[in-house]
Amino acid sequence: MRIRNLVLLFILIGLHGIVKGQDGIANGQEGIGRGTKMILGLGSFSSSVSSEVNTWDSNATNHLNSLSLSVSYDRFSTDHLFVGVGLSGMYQSTGSAKTGIYAIAPEVGYAFGNHDSTVHPYIVGGCGVELINTGDDIDYDNTFGCGLSWSIGMGLIIPLQKNFGLVIESKYNNMNYLSSEPAMNTFSINFGFEGLLF
Repeated sequence: MRIRNLVLLFILIGLHGIVKGQDGIANGQEGIGRGTKMILGLGSFSSSVSSEVNTWDSNATNHLNSLSLSVSYDRFSTDHLFVGVGLSGMYQSTGSAKTGIYAIAPEVGYAFGNHDSTVHPYIVGGCGVELINTGDDIDYDNTFGCGLSWSIGMGLIIPLQKNFGLVIESKYNNMNYLSSEPAMNTFSINFGFEGLLF
């Protein structure tokens, strides 16, 4: 229910920005016009505690911390449509167990509105490769693996100045390991900054 409400909120805010921006100039859109380069930096952190107790592993813990960071470089090939590449890293820890996931992925997206819109809603998707590193501080056992991932997200760019803005993004990510490990599906809410190069 919370996810559905959040998606609805994104849509309503985005429609407000589009409608408000329709009175602007259709051509020469500085923020999302052809040739503009965009750099996005996003991050999220979560910490959760489960009431379930693991009776099989004395080193196990019910406390999970997760930190994710990403940066992407995109270029508007036409007005509204952008293509680029993204780098991301996710770090998870629970007790002595640590997991790091690093990925690179080409991406394509579409931004709505025009140069005087109060917000720029956008959708973006990508697929790429990832490296997974898992380890344990108790027995110093480290393993490496790789996999394929794809993601789809939607967000809001809130311009603060001509070349700078805030970003809120929700993203669904599917990670498929090449080993026998099960696929990992994550949904995240990310916050960050946007810079434009004209």
